Amino acid sequence: MAISTAILLGLRFLEYRKQSMENLFSSIENAIKEKYGDLESPDYSFLAKEEEKNPYAEFVRWVEAQGFAATNDTDFNTDVSFHYRFEKNDKTYIVRMSLVGRFSVFARIDGDGIALIHEDEASDPLAVEILEGLKKYGIPCLDEETISRRYPISLIDLEEGEATVFNALFSTDNYR
Repeated sequence: MAISTAILLGLRFLEYRKQSMENLFSSIENAIKEKYGDLESPDYSFLAKEEEKNPYAEFVRWVEAQGFAATNDTDFNTDVSFHYRFEKNDKTYIVRMSLVGRFSVFARIDGDGIALIHEDEASDPLAVEILEGLKKYGIPCLDEETISRRYPISLIDLEEGEATVFNALFSTDNYR
């Protein structure tokens, strides 16, 4: 009896997670279509408006109040997101926050390069602190599976069929 209950609970959890991922991807698609318009000839005019609004300013101030040094590394030649580097106690993190929709990616920079961190995988207390801030300010952190999915949009600097969710939401640069 206990085994069948555990299996049933496990199946329900998997179904819930699948539904959550479908809802998330639907939100991503809606944001992309709303901001860019025609996916074959995207309109980037939203960037200047969103940059001026600076929808993530409160989050950045909060991170700085936690003792992190913040550097804005955004390059709007390739980015459709704010790209911040946060440093504390000799550790460096990157948070990209999309101007297409309210989404983020989070990574740690170390001697091995850049390692994406998802809220389900964080063990480093400083990373957990930043993730708590993202959650507090309602900025979902996307995982590698989601951002690496191909997405049918024609973006500047990318060959046709090469674009991913990451490229549409954050940058035509590689996230690694």
